[in-house]
Amino acid sequence: MVPVGGPKGYALTLTVGLLSTMLSGALFGRDVSDLYAKTSEPQNSGHLFGVLPVAAFDEPASYAARMQKAIGDIKSAKRAPGVQQIFLPGEREYLAKMTNLAQGVPIGPALAHELSLIAACYNVPFKL
Repeated sequence: MVPVGGPKGYALTLTVGLLSTMLSGALFGRDVSDLYAKTSEPQNSGHLFGVLPVAAFDEPASYAARMQKAIGDIKSAKRAPGVQQIFLPGEREYLAKMTNLAQGVPIGPALAHELSLIAACYNVPFKL
């Protein structure tokens, strides 16, 4: 497996960048300002979301079985020292969401204090 880079990586990055900006009217290339140098200005960055009807290409059950195999292959790959688990994109966020739904969203003491003051202003009970 070749890492994403070289001519293929360039072509992939360029294609996604062009589709993300040209279809949305966002800025591209040199027109994009430095996110950290101009924090007061909007970035006007574009995004691309693609949706494909799986059934137009293959039987959904067959696709799902191949995806499960691919996921298993990815997760069973050799890990770097100190890495306990390989996550797929969005998996950590999903797991955090499930934890937050079950246990609540953790907040720090400063935010808890601020929320209690706001609740008191509106006579709303506040409980952690």
